[in-house]
Amino acid sequence: MNRIRKRQMIRKMRNNIVVLAILVSVIMLCTGILRSSLQENADKMGLALVENCSSAEESNIRACESILTISVNYLEEREKDNVSIEELREGLYPFMNGLTELYGAENIQIYGKAIGGTQMVSNIPEIEAMWDYNVKEMDYYKGAMAADGEIYISPAYTDTVTGLPVVTMCKAVPSTGSFLAIDMMFSCFEMNNSNLMLPRDASYYLLGREGTLIYYKTLADRQYEECQELVNDFMEKVNHEGDEHALVNVTAADGVTRNVYFHHMDNGWITILTIPEREVLSGMDTFNYISIVLVLLGVALVIFQIIRDYNQEKKSQKLVEERNLIAERNRIYQNAMNGTARAYRAIYYIDILKGRYEMLYPHRGKESECGDYDNDFMVSRFEARTVAEEHKEEVRNFFVMSNILKRLETQDHIEVQYRRLNEDDRYEWCSAALTVAETENDKPSALTLTIRSIDEIIHREEEQKEILTLAAERAESANRAKSDFLSQMSHDIRTPMNAILGMTAVAAMHIDEKERVLDALGKITISSKHLLGLINEVLDMSRIESGKVRLTENGFNLSDTIENLLTVFHSQIEAKGLEFSVGIAKMEHEDVVGDEQRLQQIFMNIMGNAVKFTPSGGRISIQIEEKPSHITGSGYYEFTFEDTGIGMEQDYIHKIFEPFSRAADSRTGKIEGTGLGMSIAVNIARMMNGDIRVESTLGKGSRFTVTVYLKLNDITQADIDALTALPVLVVDDEEAACESACETLNSLNMNAEYVLDGNAAVKRIVEARADRKDFAVVILDWKMPGKDGLATTKDIRDVVGNDIPIIILSAYDWSDIESEALEAGVDAFIEKPLFKSRLTRVLKDVLGLGSEEKQATALETFRQQDFSGRRVLLVEDNEINIEVASELLDVVGIQVEQALNGQLGLDSVLENRPGYYDLIFMDIQMPVMNGYEAAKAIRASGREDLTKIPIIAMTADAFADDIRKAEEAGMNGHISKPVDIEKLEEALRTWIK
Repeated sequence: MNRIRKRQMIRKMRNNIVVLAILVSVIMLCTGILRSSLQENADKMGLALVENCSSAEESNIRACESILTISVNYLEEREKDNVSIEELREGLYPFMNGLTELYGAENIQIYGKAIGGTQMVSNIPEIEAMWDYNVKEMDYYKGAMAADGEIYISPAYTDTVTGLPVVTMCKAVPSTGSFLAIDMMFSCFEMNNSNLMLPRDASYYLLGREGTLIYYKTLADRQYEECQELVNDFMEKVNHEGDEHALVNVTAADGVTRNVYFHHMDNGWITILTIPEREVLSGMDTFNYISIVLVLLGVALVIFQIIRDYNQEKKSQKLVEERNLIAERNRIYQNAMNGTARAYRAIYYIDILKGRYEMLYPHRGKESECGDYDNDFMVSRFEARTVAEEHKEEVRNFFVMSNILKRLETQDHIEVQYRRLNEDDRYEWCSAALTVAETENDKPSALTLTIRSIDEIIHREEEQKEILTLAAERAESANRAKSDFLSQMSHDIRTPMNAILGMTAVAAMHIDEKERVLDALGKITISSKHLLGLINEVLDMSRIESGKVRLTENGFNLSDTIENLLTVFHSQIEAKGLEFSVGIAKMEHEDVVGDEQRLQQIFMNIMGNAVKFTPSGGRISIQIEEKPSHITGSGYYEFTFEDTGIGMEQDYIHKIFEPFSRAADSRTGKIEGTGLGMSIAVNIARMMNGDIRVESTLGKGSRFTVTVYLKLNDITQADIDALTALPVLVVDDEEAACESACETLNSLNMNAEYVLDGNAAVKRIVEARADRKDFAVVILDWKMPGKDGLATTKDIRDVVGNDIPIIILSAYDWSDIESEALEAGVDAFIEKPLFKSRLTRVLKDVLGLGSEEKQATALETFRQQDFSGRRVLLVEDNEINIEVASELLDVVGIQVEQALNGQLGLDSVLENRPGYYDLIFMDIQMPVMNGYEAAKAIRASGREDLTKIPIIAMTADAFADDIRKAEEAGMNGHISKPVDIEKLEEALRTWIK
């Protein structure tokens, strides 16, 4: 190697070393900056986290303070009223119980002294019994009295009663010496912080005003005393002048270096968060490794340069490889760009300076679109039908060059969405985006225009928006209903309560005037009954809506029911001079089985309104008719109540069945009733598989038509013979009740015996099984001392399994335990007293006598229908529901055509000739267009036949409000899912002639 080459090599080596030294210096500088940045970020995070922890502690303390303040205010107000200690305790217990249920009696205690500080009050009996406990010597009591009505929080101390460390929150009534106090155990703070999330290996401490450790959370295996010593060490190092402090690189007695963060709470407590230094600087290791690698890489580069000078051939070969690598990357880049371009409908290049444009994709060679931007590009899009008419003006303004340049001054790119005609001659949603491709003197000189289809995205967004809108409407409706309910309840309860309180005061003021007192007592009685009626109606409505109301099944005579109804209203009708008549069009079966009391409740409500709102000299009539029933074993009855009263407005008829819906009496201008009667009545009617229809004209009168299905009381001798000689075990703790039940069972020729408790019942059943003489059925009383009916049922099921049917016998409402009883193994329920007809019917059901025949009859009745040649349109989006409905309709010969949403259903109806479809079954919740919208569109189509074609809602939306919405949309009927075969048959027979 000659001298010149050596000098060149030494010069290159020196330059490489200088570069390497600069690289090392930069790395060291970056290391320092990174360390400082990590420390600063850790301090911010630590201070923020300890402040959040303090906020959580303060929030829990404020919650206790709020309850304490409310309780003491209540205590002070009630003491002013000179109430007894029992009344005061009754009022304070809910607050105390609520607090202990929230935090746990083992974590928190609330107590105090009332009636001038003489009577102990606490929801904990042991504390309340400590009437002689001298609290006036306690520091927290002194502090509360000195606080002059404000809340005083004591330092941590050891409770002399429990021996546990506690913090006491106390509030006193300075004028009487009464007070309430809350003892917060340290376990209370542990419960509040059970979900506290800390950085890895971090520790959290909560200290009282005097530095006592109240709570700590740490992964280290330390005892309480060790933690107290550790925080004492921290407190010695901290500067107490500010609210927040951070100590960096603190080495405590345990030898661990930490960052320590403090926060002083408003009540003088302190929260401390510690994070080990190794966790704060955990990100430095990776950077150090990278730095070492970079230094080594620099050294390697220097060596490489030396070797490179000695091997020119390798250098040349490396250059070739690098050129090949660049070519490969260019190829990948080009392919990637081509792949990306295929996601767009078109890509254009626009030269601003020359005023020309050119289509880059799709590439069509010499036929690629190009030309003058203002003349060719703009004209080609707006003179043809390329852009939808409603978007033309917006898109035209978007592509004006002056507008483009102005908007790009402040934006990286601009975009417009519009509907564009595609190759299938169909409009689709597209997005056109403009970005700067080239600049000259910091101003755009060329643009790139991309056009892509967003049709699917827009449709998804519209569907999502529709779902969100529906959810929002339902949430708003629920909130509005809740608010209305509370408002109405407040008004309706306060009105009679005001009368009761007012008349009580009047009676007290005139205690010596007997007539005034009697008058006041009479009005109090009337108001009390009104209040009781309101409460009963609200409870009835609540139980109906929650599904807890069960209809009883007792035999009764319809003529007796109507006679009892007339007896109730006879005097009122005569007093008002009303003309009254009852007509029976057809009545083959008067003896029925059902809930007579609930049916009478419907009639009383309607009849009461008719008498109330019909003026003197008016007319009221009742028309009764038994109509053909499609339910085997049941009769279909229609009761029509018609009057010539004041009538109702049409708007009110649509909401008459809504809870708390009330109309004003046009004669007095007052709102009458609670607004729950008709809502309860229609729900009862629907529970009886019927309904209530209303027709009314304001000023002329109203007509209410009640339809119900009632089982026919058709117990025959054959039914009784089927029960002959069957053994029955009766279990009841009252021997007289057992003897009465056995007498009724023996009258049915059954072999009945009884025992008086659950254990004896289990023993007798085991004996009968051992003798191979199992009981056919067991009848258990629900409420028995010791082992009740449910516990006995479980024991019987454990012994003999499900072989023996079990009937629960009770005089109480069993709806609250029904689900639990069925789960325990109960097969049926029956009310006391035992009527022979009701008992026979229940026994037939649980023993399976005749049930298969009835089920087969109902299905066979549907199969016998023939609707051949009829065509039905099924609008449904669920494939399973389509299959089920199609199979059912195919059984009776109906040809079914399908549409997967409301829009397709509408298109099918409009595309086919009048009379093509005999009936439309319409689902409600569907994409694109729901069932309500589709029904309205069909009715509004302008075709005369489509105003009459039957449309039946077939949907899972089965509430009264949903049925009303279906009627408002123009539908003729409603069938809820899952589809009831009998109701489907009724709809087909009604609407397909």
